[in-house]
Amino acid sequence: MLKFSVLTPDEFDGFARKAPGNNFFQSREMYERYLDNPAEFEAYLLGVKDSEKIVLAALVTRMSTKSLPFVGENKIFAALRGPIMDYDSRKAKEVLKFFFAEASTFLKKHGGAALRISPNVVLHPRDNDGQIIPDNEFQKDHSFLCKWFEEMGLKNLGEYGLGKWLYSIDVKDKTCDEIFKGFRKGLRYNIKWAENRYNVSVREIHPEKSEHELKVFNDILHETENRQGFREQRSEAWQKDVMKYFGEEMKCYLAEIKLPEEKEKIPIAAGMFAMYGDEATYLLAGTRREYQKYGGASLIIWRAIEHAKKIGIPMINLYGAKPVRGNKLFEFKRGFNGHALELVGTFVLPINLYGKIYAGSKKYTETILD
Repeated sequence: MLKFSVLTPDEFDGFARKAPGNNFFQSREMYERYLDNPAEFEAYLLGVKDSEKIVLAALVTRMSTKSLPFVGENKIFAALRGPIMDYDSRKAKEVLKFFFAEASTFLKKHGGAALRISPNVVLHPRDNDGQIIPDNEFQKDHSFLCKWFEEMGLKNLGEYGLGKWLYSIDVKDKTCDEIFKGFRKGLRYNIKWAENRYNVSVREIHPEKSEHELKVFNDILHETENRQGFREQRSEAWQKDVMKYFGEEMKCYLAEIKLPEEKEKIPIAAGMFAMYGDEATYLLAGTRREYQKYGGASLIIWRAIEHAKKIGIPMINLYGAKPVRGNKLFEFKRGFNGHALELVGTFVLPINLYGKIYAGSKKYTETILD
């Protein structure tokens, strides 16, 4: 018998770290970050139990609030990269339908107008070129979820809020030597030259403890953002927060080079990885343009892969990279010989009248919007 529950942090953590699709967005650490900042955040750990066994969990967070005369607050909640569950289980559809009904009732009591979800689940299996392929051990087709969600009253928003294209490298049951040999020839040379020809070094830094390291790290990020026309990847406050709450599971790397004409090492690239659950997720990245040829970014990713293997993480998530012609970021990442992942995307469930207006105002998009 299914039962809706507000989970304890221990219950949530015990399930979320091991369930299929686990990710750092849906984590106890992220919940604690929200809990310690009640003026800014509102969050709940919601779940479904079947015979007292958790079968679905979702960290649900308030994303925005709209106050209306005579109506009061209308809050938009979201389960970023959630809910977490086994979407291939025999009772998956029943569990989801039950969750949406019960979560709507719960969130409505807390001023909820709508609930957005963006499950960490593959839509179509794809190869290294981004072409759709048959189901395999690494990826399965979940296009049926789009139909299920529509039947349950949700609207498909595509990439609204979170991009649905990722690039992933399966490193399970492979040695570091086997992984490296699987990289494209040009990437292997790039990494070897960075280490042996240019003497590029990569070290772990702790920007949350050093204002100097925080500035160096973000100077590289901002230069990359400005050059490529990106919005700010993540604020310094966000960076400090996640490093505080995730501790050793959040890794920041800095690539440096010592040139003959310089007295000190020069920072040339930076990156941040969340080493959580089954994924090492590439959250932030930047490279100084004038030093791109020295391969700092490639070496940072390789060091992160080596660390992930050391601690038993089976998958490397290099994050966004849409497989379209001319996408230089995708071309760079596919050198690591992984898979383009297309997730099912974002869906919204209206809870009240304002929620219906909110959902009706949103259109399916293939760009990331906030």
